[in-house]
Amino acid sequence: MGAYFRQKNWIFKKKTLKYKNRSTFLYINLFEAEAVGIWMSIKLNIQFTRSFTERLQSTNTNPLMIKC
Repeated sequence: MGAYFRQKNWIFKKKTLKYKNRSTFLYINLFEAEAVGIWMSIKLNIQFTRSFTERLQSTNTNPLMIKC
């Protein structure tokens, strides 16, 4: 993941030459960072729910008794 961000940073540095207006560049950078953050949280949520459902299927006890 670190390599991905480094690559993105390099692309952004190239883009800064095109964007003379700093505010638009900052907005684009923040928007992309937010999108990556949302994507990562969705991915983590999917992983968590998958492991949780697997745990539910493996144990036939009351779901409320299971510790997350």
